[in-house]
Amino acid sequence: MSQNTPRLNLPLIQPAQAQKHMTHNSAIEALDLITQLTVVARDAETPPSAPVDGDCYALGLTPNSDWTGQPDMLAIRTSTGWLFVAPQDGWRLWDAGSSVLCVRTNGAWTPATADLQNTDGVGIGTTSDQNNRLAVSSPATLLTHDAGSGGHQLKVNKATNSDTASLLFQTGYSGRAEMGTTGSDDFTIKVSPDGAIFHEAVVVDKNTGIANFPAKPRFSAITNVAGWMNVSGPNTNLQFVTATTNVGGHFNPGTSAFTAPVAGFYCFLLNGFLSSQTNGRIAFGINGTTVDDQMQVLVGEMPLSFTAVFTLAAGDVVTCRTGNVSSFIRYYQGHTTFSGWLI
Repeated sequence: MSQNTPRLNLPLIQPAQAQKHMTHNSAIEALDLITQLTVVARDAETPPSAPVDGDCYALGLTPNSDWTGQPDMLAIRTSTGWLFVAPQDGWRLWDAGSSVLCVRTNGAWTPATADLQNTDGVGIGTTSDQNNRLAVSSPATLLTHDAGSGGHQLKVNKATNSDTASLLFQTGYSGRAEMGTTGSDDFTIKVSPDGAIFHEAVVVDKNTGIANFPAKPRFSAITNVAGWMNVSGPNTNLQFVTATTNVGGHFNPGTSAFTAPVAGFYCFLLNGFLSSQTNGRIAFGINGTTVDDQMQVLVGEMPLSFTAVFTLAAGDVVTCRTGNVSSFIRYYQGHTTFSGWLI
């Protein structure tokens, strides 16, 4: 008959054994240590000066004094002294001193909970992956201040100015808007209809703080020939067949007309050299109708600058034209410009 149990190495009462109570009590003491295992401290090297019965310690590799010669053992204080038990892989231990649950693995006590320092990934309500190492599925995410600073700063860092540090907003996991320093150190806001093609809406220069709006509709057009162009009737569009600036391509040189891509306030400008025989008028037309904002062209040749601001809907078409009075007007083609832009 074996003298000890195979797993916990508890002593067994032998046949015809004297003082059976000693063997039984020894096994009970060992069970009291092993069951619901709790230690005062791990890696303990020196016994306490006033040990308390029932206190247990997970010993380190070089214990001394009453623990000498018992490295890596469990030591429990009993009424008769110290009882030592060899831990086995798979046992669980609660370290009361540091409030850590440990598991015996490969001959060492390791925390049962994952170490969040240098972890490969964290998923909250979802699964992280190699690219999204922090993944959160939640109705909202709160990042708040602590009692010390009273503030909170979210930092997005990149290695070099040609890399990207940004916030990407998605619909169905497809990018629709992005803001940050993308490919340079200038701050950029851009949008996309499909997640593939992005349009820059705002670019703020890192050196000056000046904001540029690359996609803002604007144009300037001329008639790139010399000589006078005669217009004899009212409500007649002037011809500007060459666009020197045409951001977004919303000006059509073939029709000399600008089509508003979005609703908003637009400014239009005519600069040139005009002539009239009977005090004619110059104006702008919206969707084929001459607007009331008009400027008189006096008799004789004269420089003229005419500006107007309109509220347009998407799709409205604007032209530069003669006013709604009958008069002969002519303009010098090489020196007359029709311009417009979204304010």
